Amino acid sequence: MLNFATIACVLAVGDSITFGIGAGVGRDWPSLLRDTGVEVRNVGRAGGTSADAVSDEDGGHWRATIEPNLDCNDLVIYMEGSNDAQFYPQPSGARYEANVLEFIRRVAPSPVFLLAPPPNLLNGEPKIANIYLDEYRKVLRSIARRLPRVTYIDATRELTDPLAFECNVLGCPGIHPSAFGHELIFEKIMRKLRRLDGR
Repeated sequence: MLNFATIACVLAVGDSITFGIGAGVGRDWPSLLRDTGVEVRNVGRAGGTSADAVSDEDGGHWRATIEPNLDCNDLVIYMEGSNDAQFYPQPSGARYEANVLEFIRRVAPSPVFLLAPPPNLLNGEPKIANIYLDEYRKVLRSIARRLPRVTYIDATRELTDPLAFECNVLGCPGIHPSAFGHELIFEKIMRKLRRLDGR
């Protein structure tokens, strides 16, 4: 069982959401987790995808920033999928699953939290991206049920509030969670940690 008291270093992997775009300096969920006293290395990368997170190409996310930080492995928190769903051609659920499973294999034996990518509420309109995001969330949930060292965390319901997203040049709400949205993600992570820790 994962014991929060023994976690010294958390590796936060993801795209621009994990990187913190939209939240403001020090208000993204990795920074909020760092404020609890644990070391957090945020290797979020703008434009990142599930494929990029396992890319062995020079300059790819895996080789450039994830692999060099694997000494920080008490807990790996992974949130990829928003860009997969946003950009054509979107990977199928099976392709996305293969990418996630490869990532989990590479960071073994570290426990992994799979964070559900948030909904796309850009301008308040339904997006085809949400069809893929729904499928990707089902994939993540299924993986967590099958693998004992993997935990699924879904803050989708909390992130349906438009105030949970920042505004950008494309309108309101934007694509990236606001500081408030990052607080919601952080709280969801902490609730799961406490539950696993028996607190």
